[in-house]
Order: sequence, then C-alpha cells, then structure tokens
Amino acid sequence: MKRNNATILNIQGQLLLSKGKFSEAAQAFLNCLKISPDHYESGIALSSLADARGDRKAARAILHQVARSHPIIWEGRPDPHKPTILRIRGIEDSVYRIVQKSDGTYTNVLRGGHFSIENLINRQQYNLMILNILENNIDELKNIPKFALLLNTIACPDRKRASLLAAARFVDRYPHLRVINDPRRVLETTRDRNYLRLNMIPGVSFPKTEKIRWDGRSSEAVAREISGLGFVFPFIVRLVGSQTGSSVKLINNESELYSHFSASPTDKEYYVIQFQDYRNAKNVYNKTRVFFIDGNFYPVANLFNDTWNVHSGDRYRVCLLYTSDAADDL
Repeated sequence: MKRNNATILNIQGQLLLSKGKFSEAAQAFLNCLKISPDHYESGIALSSLADARGDRKAARAILHQVARSHPIIWEGRPDPHKPTILRIRGIEDSVYRIVQKSDGTYTNVLRGGHFSIENLINRQQYNLMILNILENNIDELKNIPKFALLLNTIACPDRKRASLLAAARFVDRYPHLRVINDPRRVLETTRDRNYLRLNMIPGVSFPKTEKIRWDGRSSEAVAREISGLGFVFPFIVRLVGSQTGSSVKLINNESELYSHFSASPTDKEYYVIQFQDYRNAKNVYNKTRVFFIDGNFYPVANLFNDTWNVHSGDRYRVCLLYTSDAADDL
C-alpha cells in the first residue's frame, strides 16, 4: 500500500511539474519520499526543482544521493524479447534542469557533459538501462542485468574526468562486448591533447593550446607563464570545461590580460589558445562542423560571421550582408 501511495504522489508531482506548478510539485515529491526515501523519479524531480529556484547546493546533494542509491536504473519497462543497451552517464558536475517543451509543458533533463541519444537509438527496438556514475559508486557493483552493448554518452573529458576513468574501469569488466564512444578515447579529447594529437595529421593546423591554473594571486605571474609557454598576442583564454563560448575572451595585450583574470573565477584551470586569423577575402570568418564516423564524412554546419567567435545564431545577419555566401551556409 505504501509503494502504491508513493507512486500516486510521484505521478501527481510529475503532473504538477509539467504544468509549471513547481511549489505544489515539490510538496508532492517530498511526500512521496517520506513514504519511499529512495524513490528515483521523485528524487530527480526535487533536484531539478532545487536548481530552478537557484539552490545549486541542494540540487547537487539530492542528485548525488539519488545516484548513489540508484547506480543502475531501467528507462521504462524492459521487454525480455529485446536486446538491452547499457547507457553510461557521469553525474559529477551535471544537473537536472527544468526546461519548457514546444507544447508549453515542463520536464527535467540532465545537463552537462553528455551527448543526446534522441536521434541515435530507436527505443522501440531496444531496452535502455542507465548506469549512473558518481565517484567510485560502480566499482563494486554486482548483479547487473544482462546487456548486449555499452553506450558511453559522457562527452566532456574536462568536466567528467573522474566519471570517464570509472567508466573505463567498468568497461574493462566486459571485454567481449562492443563499446560505443570508448571512455579512454574520450579522455584523449581535451583541447590541449587535441593540439598534440591532431597536429600529427598531415594538412591539419591545430592552434597551440596549453592549460594553466589561475589562483587569483598575481596576474603578472600568469602573464609570465603564458609568455614562457610561447604564446604571443593575440591569444584566446577560456575556462576549462565551459562550452558555447560563454567564458571565451580574445586577449590582445597585457592590459586586457590583467583585466580579464582579475574578473575571472579563481582556483580554476584555463585554456590558452593561440589565435589564428582565418578571415577570407571578404573579411568574414567561416566555421565548419563535421562528424567523422567509421571513416565517413558528415557535414553538420557551415557558418559565416564577421567576428571570430562564430555561433549559429549569427548566420542570418551576415548572410544578408553577403548574399553570395548564403548558399554555402548550411
């Protein structure tokens, strides 16, 4: 009876959350957890609601407790007649965030350091089992249901190093199974390692990239370190683990360098990237994104902008100015 009551309260909470009634939803989830303290969906929902109200500490604590209690979770009810894919996720430095869907309702999704499988897997053909990695919570995990394929969806080696190392140890337990996105290969894809690896490919020029640490003490010491590493102005500085250009700054001189680091978070690592000016004859920058899968070339985007930090949203303004380039813009 208690389990049934917990299920009803969770359903009630999910319905309220979907309608944007977050306070009422939180109360329903809390009542659910009073009956069933390890309820997975209610725990995830409470974490997302804490994040939505700006309580990052509580959101993280709740999510970590859920991951420790549920290292393995089925997505939906498994069908014994279908093969099972084990999806590997890393919980460190991630958050469940409430997002609004196209129909106006709300849901929560995991954000931070993973790639989406929405268009990768036909869920009608496979069971999906999720492995939630947090620190060393899976190292001694036993009695794992049988699965046919390992799918590692952890994509960021900067934010997810510990998770990738744990995933690699887990993958070693299944040498007879195929692995998509091998964790050890992902660990090789930090920006500084890419600089060392990809420059070995004939015809590839990957800008010099090094990692430094900013302790907040001396901008002059940082300037000396960057100079000693061989960088010359201008160069790019970005916070390690950041995406979408949110922390990226083009540094043109020492004054800008001092100003940038004096306003930057301390006790953090930063990438320093040598700037290479690749403007075309029309003074426009071109950014192309592609996938290489099994030796095949898949173009994803071909963007133009009149500033060096190219993002997809800028394409329309630039294409109106340079109409001959618009046909090339995918």
